[in-house]
Amino acid sequence: MNFQTKQSFLNYIKFLKKIGIGSVGICFLDKRNKQVLKVFHQFFDEMENFYQDEHISYQQEEILRFSKIANKHFIFPKEVIMVDFEIVGYITPFIEAKSLYKQDPLEINLNDFTKAIFNIYEAIEMISKQGILTYDMMFNILYNQDFFIIDHDEYMFKDLDWQILNKENKKNFNMELFYFLIDGYFDEFIKKYPLLKKMYKEKEIDILDFLKLFRNKLSEIIGFEIKYLNEAQKLINKKKTKTTIYPRKIDK
Repeated sequence: MNFQTKQSFLNYIKFLKKIGIGSVGICFLDKRNKQVLKVFHQFFDEMENFYQDEHISYQQEEILRFSKIANKHFIFPKEVIMVDFEIVGYITPFIEAKSLYKQDPLEINLNDFTKAIFNIYEAIEMISKQGILTYDMMFNILYNQDFFIIDHDEYMFKDLDWQILNKENKKNFNMELFYFLIDGYFDEFIKKYPLLKKMYKEKEIDILDFLKLFRNKLSEIIGFEIKYLNEAQKLINKKKTKTTIYPRKIDK
């Protein structure tokens, strides 16, 4: 995507919906073309003359380094955005899904959730075999009966055995799911079961193993196999605390 002047690009994005902001840039939804534009903060800083010495030079080869790796779960950049012959951002496909931390774990279908974990594990294994090491996956996971991972700015190619990469990449993914399911909801419940407590505290275990045991324990107490966590209402923390680690922003 090319624009001759900064003003022409500003005129373009002013009609787009701002859908997120992170440490690297601001995301805009181009719904007509089913794509998301991530514009680097540097572009806006330059417009206000805020940056001088901290100017970052973005290279097309670096931004698109994963673009040829076919994977529907990791939403890699497909094209750079050029303004006045400088790269100011990139484009990714738009995914009809919502950030996991904006969803209520109590309303998640656990059967669908489990299937989605199997699917993303296959995708993680595939990128691991391609030599990719993930980073900063928390808050960059989307969910809609399947998982999608966005924002790969700090991912890198690593010359390590793929099984080592796979273990680390699964750990990065699992971390958010542990917090998503438990933090602020079932902390007190899992403290009653040493194995669950150990699994959650160490977070080294496969999230599928944890979820299976966690679901079984809830079901035993409730008296039937639960499908949604809200079926275990009486076991949810009675008091919300301010010490939660996972900053939820649940959209109703």
